[in-house]
Amino acid sequence: MKSRNFKRFVAIIMSACVFGSLVSGALAASFSDVTDSHWANRYVERAKENDLVEGYGDGLYGVEDNVKSAEWCKMLVRLLFTDDSQNAIDSGMDSTPWWNPYVQISSMKGLLDNTAAYDSYIEGGSTGWVEDMVSEPISRYDMAQTIYNASVRLEWESGDTSDITSSIADWADVPERYQTAVKYCYASGLILGIDSVGTFAGNSGMTRGQAATVLCRLLDVVEGNHDFGNDNSDENPPVSDVASRLTIETATSWYTTGYKFEVTVTGDAIPGKLANDSAISDENILAILAELELIIPEGTSWGAKGSGYDTYYYGSDNPVSNGGGCNGFAGMVCDLLYGHGAEYTSHSDLSKVKCGDIVHLYNSNSASEHWIVVKSTSTDSEGLMKFSACEGNANGKVTWSFPRYTGSTGYLYPDHTVYCFY
Repeated sequence: MKSRNFKRFVAIIMSACVFGSLVSGALAASFSDVTDSHWANRYVERAKENDLVEGYGDGLYGVEDNVKSAEWCKMLVRLLFTDDSQNAIDSGMDSTPWWNPYVQISSMKGLLDNTAAYDSYIEGGSTGWVEDMVSEPISRYDMAQTIYNASVRLEWESGDTSDITSSIADWADVPERYQTAVKYCYASGLILGIDSVGTFAGNSGMTRGQAATVLCRLLDVVEGNHDFGNDNSDENPPVSDVASRLTIETATSWYTTGYKFEVTVTGDAIPGKLANDSAISDENILAILAELELIIPEGTSWGAKGSGYDTYYYGSDNPVSNGGGCNGFAGMVCDLLYGHGAEYTSHSDLSKVKCGDIVHLYNSNSASEHWIVVKSTSTDSEGLMKFSACEGNANGKVTWSFPRYTGSTGYLYPDHTVYCFY
């Protein structure tokens, strides 16, 4: 049975209208890396329409890049202190470097109190802000702190924090300085856990896509549409096929010793279709992966097989072996896409990989191996083929868009096998 936290988590993140005034359906993409089918599309587009975010100037938003402290300051100031931001620019406040007005205003408004960025200013003394610090990715702890600081200054409501720590799986690891902020953000539905058991993972960062979702929640607060402490979802949120077939529970079985969580997937193979009964196509495969990314986002600690740091265990009955790390992740994705007992063929030509293929990379000389799931293929300006993959062990963490060149990958793993399910 799924835990209460899992049901609440899925209800929140899978609702198509989580943030009140978001329109239904994907919005036309303003950035080439946030396509109409990308899970972050609606949030990035809404944030852009409200002048809260901008791209890199080359058609890219940088949706998978970690948001930096300076960038987050600019986003918050544009949302919460629009007049101050414009007045600072009009008055000629030093804008070298570009982030200076936004960091200064954030500091003056108290948003940076108790954050690592503010610590850097104190340590810098008369030299001002330490650029290396404000240009570093902001941690989830510091993001929570800035939001809590804003709530105090602007007198926002709060969800019920009296028993919220029991819903935060890693509460014991939360530093005392951040505990009030974490409780406020979690109870108020402004920053949620990164997995089904409510792990806050405060030392990790957030991508710019994830930051856009938080901005939209804060925009709802400003517009009076955020329901503090509740799901902030429609009465009848759309059902996610992935959420209904995926269970994440605390690992208690003898064979999961050393793992924190055990993952199970339901659903048998449907001949000629994906496991959710949809047609086999790149679009439908990527839609399933996008749903899974909402539940297990970029940067989730997953683990490396045999490292002693495995977090999730998945027992597969497909070509991928049981366990954690990259193979457990690939097995889970495989069964979500194609269902248990799906038939497959195999080959060893990386130049023929396609969306949804499961690839076992292996080097018999070094005994090094890796499992990945292909998302897309392309060629660079010099005509070299490359592909993007999702995997559960990029330095022990989940990544949803890891680029690899076909030639170099084949050289490193000459004994690879590509498993094709259609």
